[in-house]
Amino acid sequence: AKTAPPAGLERIDGQFTGRLFDEDGWLQAALASQPPCLVDVSAELARYGVTGVTDMSPRNDPAIAGYFAEQVASGALLQHCTLAGTLALADAPASLHWQLGPAKLHLHDSDLPDFDQTVNFIRAAHDQGRGLASHCTTETELVFTLATLETAGPVRGDRIEHAGIARDDHIVMIAAMGLAVVSQPHFIAERGDHYLSEVAPELHPALYRLASFIESGVPLAAGSDAPFGSLDPWEAMASAVSRQTGSGEVMRQDEALTAEQALALYLADPADLTRQRTIAVGVPADLCLLSCAWSAARHSLSSNHVAATLVSGAIIHNRIDQPPFVRLSR
Repeated sequence: AKTAPPAGLERIDGQFTGRLFDEDGWLQAALASQPPCLVDVSAELARYGVTGVTDMSPRNDPAIAGYFAEQVASGALLQHCTLAGTLALADAPASLHWQLGPAKLHLHDSDLPDFDQTVNFIRAAHDQGRGLASHCTTETELVFTLATLETAGPVRGDRIEHAGIARDDHIVMIAAMGLAVVSQPHFIAERGDHYLSEVAPELHPALYRLASFIESGVPLAAGSDAPFGSLDPWEAMASAVSRQTGSGEVMRQDEALTAEQALALYLADPADLTRQRTIAVGVPADLCLLSCAWSAARHSLSSNHVAATLVSGAIIHNRIDQPPFVRLSR
C-alpha cells in the first residue's frame, strides 16, 4: 500500500483489477521478499525420480546463482542444478553447485524488443559460450526469434522454449538452423480445452507439436514450466503419448509419441540437448529406479512406479520397504 503502483498493474475504467503483468521485480521489492527454501520442492521432485533441475527464470543473475549454490550446499536442493538467465549470470563466481545454462530471452508478442538490440543480445550470449533460450508461446514470438537468430548466426545450443505454435515452415527453419526445442507436453492435458476454445481454429494443428519435430531431426526435450504447470514429468509423458485434453479431446494424434520417445524427452543432457544420457561405467549414478519393469510401466506412465532416486550415487528418495538401504558417499 505504501508503494507506487507499477505500469504493469492493470486498470480498467480507472479501477485496479488486481492483475499484475511482468512486475516480478516491483512485487519482490514491495514485499521485501526473499527466495524460498527449496527443501519441499526438492523432496517432491525426488519422489518423481527427478535428478536434475534447470531454472529458466529470465532475471537470474549472480545474486540468484549464490542463492542456488547455498541451497545445494546446505542440502536443501538435492538435484543437480543448471541456471539460465541474464548475460550477467556468466559473471557469477564459479561453483561446483550449479552449471551455467543458456541466456534467456523472454518475449511478449504485444511488446517485442528492438530487433537490433536482440541480435546484439544473442551475439553477446554466443561470445560467452552460451546458447540462446527464447520463450516462444505464440507464432509472432517464434517468427521474431527465428529472424533474430538468422541475423545473429545460430550456434549449437540455441533453443526454442515452448514452440507453442509451430507451422510446418517454422519446423523446417528450426531444423535447418540446428535449433533444439524444449516443449511442455502436459499443457495439452492441462490447457488443451482452453486452447481449443480460445485459439483461432486454423492454429489448432500447430499447437504444442511433438512428433513432427522428431521426424524433422530437431532435438526435442521437455520441461515443466513450473509453477505454471505440473512438476510431475510422468504426467507430461502420459500427455505426450495420449495427446488428450482434460475433457478427453485428442489434439492431433499424429503428434503423439511412443512411451520410449516420451521418456527420452527427460534424458537429454541439460548442457547439450542433442545428447541422451545413458547408464555407463564412469558417469555419475543419477538414477530413477522403478518398482516394476519398464515394459510394464510404459503402459501406465505414473510416478507411482518410482521406488528410489539417486543423485551422484546418493539416495535422495527411497520408497522400498526393505532394509538395508545405505546412503553412498558422494
